[in-house]
Amino acid sequence: AVVSTQSTGRMEVSVYSFLTDNACDALQIQESAADQSETKFVQVEDRVVRVVSRGNFTTSVGEKLDCNSGVLHSVSITGMTCFRCSNAICAAVKATPALAYTVNHNEGTGVFVLPRGIDIQLNLSVIGSLLSGKFTATVVQ
Repeated sequence: AVVSTQSTGRMEVSVYSFLTDNACDALQIQESAADQSETKFVQVEDRVVRVVSRGNFTTSVGEKLDCNSGVLHSVSITGMTCFRCSNAICAAVKATPALAYTVNHNEGTGVFVLPRGIDIQLNLSVIGSLLSGKFTATVVQ
């Protein structure tokens, strides 16, 4: 797969993380976040729900773990043809300092939120090396 990024104008976002006890609570947080225009995306992983937003986000459900700020990077991925490909990419992204991420294998796209000062190109290189060279990353200017 070839990965490139498009400039998002260095969009600053906040990543709100919540620990949930059950799928119902996770769904309630997702629905609440979807109702807010400032929400960019929601990442659900195990019992942790991460809400990526340009504004404030609060909920009465779940236990708030933390709130981090970062920079949003839109990613275009070519060669990613199936769900297994996106699973492999997601597993590699977990090894980077990404605060939150989403990958859509149907559209060949993804979004990574990185802490300020972390280079997206370096992260894409790390992801590529973790996938044993089956993945080439380039940044689109």
